[in-house]
Amino acid sequence: KPEAQHETWIKSVLIDTAEWGEYLVSGTELPERLAVDVPEQRATIRPWGALFAPEADVSADLPAALVFTAPPGTPLRAPSDAAWVASAVDRAAYALRATGVAVAVVTDGRWWAVVSADATRSTASGIVDATLWREEDLLRDAFLSLINARRLIAGPDEQRLPALFERSLLQQEEVTEALGTQVRRAVELLVQ
Repeated sequence: KPEAQHETWIKSVLIDTAEWGEYLVSGTELPERLAVDVPEQRATIRPWGALFAPEADVSADLPAALVFTAPPGTPLRAPSDAAWVASAVDRAAYALRATGVAVAVVTDGRWWAVVSADATRSTASGIVDATLWREEDLLRDAFLSLINARRLIAGPDEQRLPALFERSLLQQEEVTEALGTQVRRAVELLVQ
């Protein structure tokens, strides 16, 4: 019974609150091609669900986002106690790189993570605690805005979540370069 409540809560957040509605595909409707084998770890990463655009062919097109679930109480960034010690966030990032999907949502029901990864960049992720949603309405609204269907499958490409992650990484690189230049100048001043 707790497993059913867990799944009901996750579906409620995604379908109703994040407005994924009928575009959330899960269970036996989820294409097997989204499962990722990790032979060196003797493991397979299977998403729990996926968000598809309204016009998408579920049997052929890539989803806008993958969903991975963990048992309640599982720390999403902590090493697993399974044979493959990768965390839930790390497993999601591996699956994103292998499938070419840009974004994943990872949750144990309480903790909710948004993960972005591809073959050319490092993993970006953020985690929020759903037990704070009642008191921290701005946090809740911001997180739900990120994973909202409109942010993932509607609107101009440059306003969708993958583009936001891309811009964030570019800005991070600019800050890193500026800091590197400042450090080099400071060292030059010390050497003189």
